[in-house]
Amino acid sequence: MLDALSGKIGHASLTWSLSTSLTWWLLPPLVVTMALTLWWLHRRDLRQLTTTTRHTLSGLRLLTATVLLLLAWQPALVQTRTQYERPWLLLAEDRSASMQALDLRPDASARLDAAQGLGLFPSNARPAAARRARSVVDTIVAQRDQLSAAVSAGASARWRAWCQTQAAALEALTPDLAGTADLGPRLTALERTLTTLAHGFAENSKPAVADAAAAWRSALAEAPTLLDALSAAQSAADAALLAGADATAPVAQAVAQVAALTRAQRSSAALRRLSTRLSPQADVAAVGFARDVVAVDGSPTGAPEAKSAAATSAVPLTDGTDFSAVLTYATRDWSADRPLAAVVVLSDGRQSGGKKGAPAARALAHRGAWLATVAIGDAQPPCDAVVAALDAPTEAQLGEALRLDARVRVTGLPGHTWQATLSADGKAVAQRSLVDNDAWQALHFEHTPSTPGLHRYRVDLAATDVATGTVTPEASLANNHADAVVVVSAAPMRALIVDATPRWETRYLATVIARQSGAGGARVDSRFVLGQTGGAGLGAELDDYDLLVLGDLTPDELDAEAQTRCEHFVARRGGCVVVISGPRGMPARYGLGGLAELLPVRGAAVAPERPAMVGVTLTAAGATHPITTLLDDPALNRRLWPLLPPVSCVAPGLTAKPEALVLLSADDRARSPLLVVSEHGAGRVLWLGTDETWRWRAGLGDRLQQTFWQQALRYGLGSRLRGRDARLQLAVERAVLSPGELLEVRARVRIAGAHPRLTLCALDDRDTAGPERELTLNADSSRKTLEKSDKNTGADLWQATIANLGEGRWRLTLSVTSSGTSGDAELQMLSETRDVVVRGRTGSELAELAADPAQLTRLAQAGDGQAYALGELDQLADELAQRLQPMPVTRARTWRLWAGWPAVVIATLLLSSEWLLRRRFGRS
Repeated sequence: MLDALSGKIGHASLTWSLSTSLTWWLLPPLVVTMALTLWWLHRRDLRQLTTTTRHTLSGLRLLTATVLLLLAWQPALVQTRTQYERPWLLLAEDRSASMQALDLRPDASARLDAAQGLGLFPSNARPAAARRARSVVDTIVAQRDQLSAAVSAGASARWRAWCQTQAAALEALTPDLAGTADLGPRLTALERTLTTLAHGFAENSKPAVADAAAAWRSALAEAPTLLDALSAAQSAADAALLAGADATAPVAQAVAQVAALTRAQRSSAALRRLSTRLSPQADVAAVGFARDVVAVDGSPTGAPEAKSAAATSAVPLTDGTDFSAVLTYATRDWSADRPLAAVVVLSDGRQSGGKKGAPAARALAHRGAWLATVAIGDAQPPCDAVVAALDAPTEAQLGEALRLDARVRVTGLPGHTWQATLSADGKAVAQRSLVDNDAWQALHFEHTPSTPGLHRYRVDLAATDVATGTVTPEASLANNHADAVVVVSAAPMRALIVDATPRWETRYLATVIARQSGAGGARVDSRFVLGQTGGAGLGAELDDYDLLVLGDLTPDELDAEAQTRCEHFVARRGGCVVVISGPRGMPARYGLGGLAELLPVRGAAVAPERPAMVGVTLTAAGATHPITTLLDDPALNRRLWPLLPPVSCVAPGLTAKPEALVLLSADDRARSPLLVVSEHGAGRVLWLGTDETWRWRAGLGDRLQQTFWQQALRYGLGSRLRGRDARLQLAVERAVLSPGELLEVRARVRIAGAHPRLTLCALDDRDTAGPERELTLNADSSRKTLEKSDKNTGADLWQATIANLGEGRWRLTLSVTSSGTSGDAELQMLSETRDVVVRGRTGSELAELAADPAQLTRLAQAGDGQAYALGELDQLADELAQRLQPMPVTRARTWRLWAGWPAVVIATLLLSSEWLLRRRFGRS
């Protein structure tokens, strides 16, 4: 076979063709035009010349016209070479975190299948008659629809031969199963049915066809129970084989070896086995994939490079699996002149990120590559204890009681007492007990930090055997914990609530502020000014607050001077204003003035009505905003908002200003904005177009409403300028960021002649600061200090943006430098620090460890391929051996005959010669 392969690879064919850049129908007009021009010149110039001169000049003109015509036509000579080359086989190995799991629950048959697929023991050492019979019956059942149609249609030579082949296969297996329960007679009955079908196809008589159809319907009804019986018979035979095998027997050693292998180790062994067997027929390239594609050692020279530059790099445990990434790599990034014949994906089938792989699989099939998938791992939930997530607020006030919720599950490990331990900064602070019930459970913890700063919380799930105290074996220990980071602020919140009457919304907001501040000395003042002219009474004391809540007030109750103070409170003080609309006058009666400038919405002065109930819709901006991400899972969060109870009070006729962000909108015809946020100077403004968030508590309790308001307050106060000295204050937009997010920093310096200086340093696990460096805003780490804010309305406000912060903890330090003032010593003592943490979001890769072979089957079907189990590796190798034939590769080489400077030089010389000759001998 290799000789034939070499002979075919050596064969090549050459073809030549002529192409042009000009369409053919433009050529005749050009030829006619040039011919007429030459004829006119001939009549005009050449009559009085000598014969020699006339012929020379005519030849030059004809040659020049030909060259110009070729320049316009631009003919190209194309050489096409078709040659058969060795095909390429791409082996793609799943390297995500779930592949590090151990399958502890598979039965004897599953382990024997894996060991046999990896070639760890001779195949003839295992009784596999029932397994082979099941494979034949599976083949028959898979063709039931086509065969039923053939029975109805009548004679078919193709199906007659197929039935005879399957009947012969069953006849050969029946003697081996004659003594196994009633399998022998049942297989014999199925064999006779196939024989009857073959006779029916051959005779094509009505009685024969009727008998065949009746027998086939009976066989289809019996097939499911027959398949179950064959599986049970094979399981019993495998169990008996292992029970009677000595520990030193090859089969027992192979099973023990497979049991100790992780899914990743099984996948690597299968990859090596396929590569070794198929290397004589094809060039084999190997890649690993999770969310990206990485190269695997051993790929031959000339294989296309993978996207990642780090070969054989370990995939982070929080990473996910994206089948579309590796299939897109095989389709788009693989060089078009390399004949890719087949792609084999070895995986457990768990997809926890990226796009659906079916479109990429169809594109791969369109390219002509055959797709096969190999399922590795057990489909039932493994023996495992999982902590899927630990939910906690990212920021809190000192003295606030933090609520931390952990989602846990224990499967396949009965008879143990499991302990979930909550640790704060490495010290255990609480414990909860649970038992194995194969269901997700929610564990609630509470903890009150005693010091400000950044606190790390972690929940660990562990169990010991009650009798022996030994550690319980699990599929994975990497998913037995989850952590969270909370930044605790020592500065107490100071809030002022001004409303006409104590409405439900403002009263609940005061409760939320008190809950969030705990025992940290929060100050919440409330004023209710119904009907009082200028009743808000906002004076200079407004600068002492961090948060201002404005309710349903009229311009009489909030006069022009108070509105101006509110605007300065946000722009210069860096405070946060929350505006809750209502039917009396907010915001309908504020078309002009300081509040109109402050509000992130504008529109007609129309009072809100309470007609029909309208739902709430999450906008594109709200899908990723920290206020409206009530659930960690983005898909679930998007589905949550439309399911909330609708509201009736919506402010109509309003539109958001261009610089504002609409996070929530009403599900009405006008898509009225419901929640709009904007930055104004140094502070932020939140506008709520309804006063009925209390309706969201229906059937859900106040947890969701409380979370919404807590996140709104944390975001609004993220730009709050704080400092031990009122002359030097610092604020960071968010204390906990995801990788890739920008960190916005604001500062205020009220010292004459002083300039701010911001430095950044990394912190290790012991809070030891690394080397300081000036704040850098570009990739080459050049020095650049804080820039003055373009949104600034005062001369003492500054801002900066920090990009490309890596994962970990960072410390910002704000200090000042003077310009020769007398208080240099005092200035050196002034500084403010803020700690921020950058951490990736924990994915769902390790939350579910059960393999998903159905996903791999769907993927293979989308690519017109086939799905295999690990025990069917030999069948896959046989199929690939048939498909990995030399493939034709066509390469084209083009010579553009009249493109480039030589053609221009020739045309120029000819034109010059014609002109000189005409000037010398022609008529003037």
